[in-house]
Amino acid sequence: MAQGYGHNGWVGVGRETTWGTRVAPTVFERPIEESMKLNQSKMPLASLGTVGQYRNVSSRRFVDGGFKFYSGFNGMLGVLLNDAIGDASSAQVDASSAYDHTITPDSALPVGLSVQVSRDAGNISTAYDYEGCQIESLTLRQSNEAPLEVEVAFQGEEETKQSEASESFATLYQADYSMLTVNVNSVAQNIKEFELTISNSLATDRGNLGSRLRPGLGRGSGNREITGSMLIEFDDVTEYDLFRDLTEIPIVATWAAPANSIESGYAYNLAITMSQCYLEGPPDIGMKDNGPLMLPVDFRAFATTADNDEISVVLRNTDTAII
Repeated sequence: MAQGYGHNGWVGVGRETTWGTRVAPTVFERPIEESMKLNQSKMPLASLGTVGQYRNVSSRRFVDGGFKFYSGFNGMLGVLLNDAIGDASSAQVDASSAYDHTITPDSALPVGLSVQVSRDAGNISTAYDYEGCQIESLTLRQSNEAPLEVEVAFQGEEETKQSEASESFATLYQADYSMLTVNVNSVAQNIKEFELTISNSLATDRGNLGSRLRPGLGRGSGNREITGSMLIEFDDVTEYDLFRDLTEIPIVATWAAPANSIESGYAYNLAITMSQCYLEGPPDIGMKDNGPLMLPVDFRAFATTADNDEISVVLRNTDTAII
């Protein structure tokens, strides 16, 4: 029996047209780690007349988990943003190799993804596919001296064993800390850390008689939540006063690659706009040492009366479309 190794592993996703019907992966990524898994068990039932556990019933069967990776502008990033938020439209920029993908919230989530995980399938002789996957949460995390880290968590229907797909990775142009600017209430901040999470309340408790599998997912009883955090240098009281006064503010985070990084006159870019945010707390400015004071703040984005407008994303890359 051959040993599997992480250095031969990857993840890939494919766009389903019918929820839970497996499709082969078309977008691939090299993860930092992954945790996709099948959940099921034999549930013991107590009964009189025996000391041992005599009777049981099979639990429902479902999949969950996710993966994290260092993200470039092409490939997996656009797919996950689309499926976490809801809807994407793509357009070529002038006659260049650049394409803008505008992603906006939708009441309904996309149908779902099939996620293939190759845990060194060449050695262990099989890959595992996780079908009917929808995004429970998506986090973008930017630390100093680091690439943009993306972490996704899925809920899904079923695991199957499949032949390993022939992987092909998108052209990598890495997004990193040196490209990020964050404007809070239209003022650029000195940011040391930034994190943004999109959480979807999925209907994970669906189950019908006659099957151990979920009949579907989709949105559950809770609302979509868009939250985040920042670590800002405490060099002014303005941002703290925004918290004290519960002022409604816009927050815009932009990763801008160097000029001409796509071609002359066109550069990779990721712009995330949340037009109606409130800073949450309490921010702990407490003095910990003799060094610079820091202001850690959490924030939450809200929709207006129009609904489905608490966030918008424009991703510029060389992908002609998001799958």
